[in-house]
Parts: sequence; structure tokens; C-alpha cells
Amino acid sequence: MDSTLSYVGGVPGSRIVFTYVHRGVLDGSATFGGTRHVRNTLQRAGETWTFGFSPEHLQVYLAERGLDLIEDVGASEYRARYMGAAARRMKGYEFYRVAFARSRKARESPHTSKQDGADNSHQDEEPALAARYNGRFDANIDSMTMHLHRKKENLSNHAVTVR
Repeated sequence: MDSTLSYVGGVPGSRIVFTYVHRGVLDGSATFGGTRHVRNTLQRAGETWTFGFSPEHLQVYLAERGLDLIEDVGASEYRARYMGAAARRMKGYEFYRVAFARSRKARESPHTSKQDGADNSHQDEEPALAARYNGRFDANIDSMTMHLHRKKENLSNHAVTVR
């Protein structure tokens, strides 16, 4: 994770949107609805979570890798934002978060003054960009999780014992 985020942070004008697991799920300092079910499913599949972020430390972590945190939202917030009233009926996976960050290195553009080196040409588009990406991730998180569960169950149903 460090090398990927450092690479993105080093590319002028780059942006990244990523989902992550709240660190409190891993170290036991926080509990969320749906955690037990997902952990049990992962355990049956021989998988474990080994990495997560604490939301309160994410900004500093990203800054150390050359990135500015633009937005960091939890599952209930992005569901409410993009799914409206239907979000009130959605439960589970509250430990997933979505973050949007951009490189601190200015990109060169026709709007950038070479004299001052500042690049403000993309500031107005960032909230719309974050909304577009967060909406996509929100719509896909649960379907990706369900796909993974079905795939793991399918593999379990077709397991072969090798002697």
C-alpha cells in the first residue's frame, strides 16, 4: 500500500479513489454492524484482513506519501448521499470507507502559470469527481462482496481432496 500511494503521490496531477477497512475492525478498538458475518466468511475461505486505516490518521498518512486527502466518507454517509431514502433500509459493512486524494505535485496545464508554479485549474472539478467515483464505489462494494462470497461458496462446493 505504501509503495502504491507513494507512486500516485509522486505523479503530478494524479488522483486516487480507494476503499478501505476501518483499522478498528482489525485491532478490536471499534465495532460495526456486519463485521462478524464478513470475518466468518473470510475465515471459511482462508482469507484474513491484514491492513486498514484509522480515519483520524488517514490525512497525515497520505500527506507523508505526497497526497492531499480531499474526502473520506463512511458507508452510511456515502449510501445516504448517493442512494437517498433507500439508504435508510441498508445495513451492514459499516466498516468500509471511501477516500479520494490527489497528488500534492502540481500538474502542468494551459491554466498553470509557469512563473508561480501554482495549479488551481482543477479545484472546481474535484467535488464532482469525488461524487462520481464515490457513487461508483458505493454501488459496487456490496455487489463485489456478494460476488466474492458466491465465488468462495462455489469453490467450496467443488473442492477436491488430494491425497
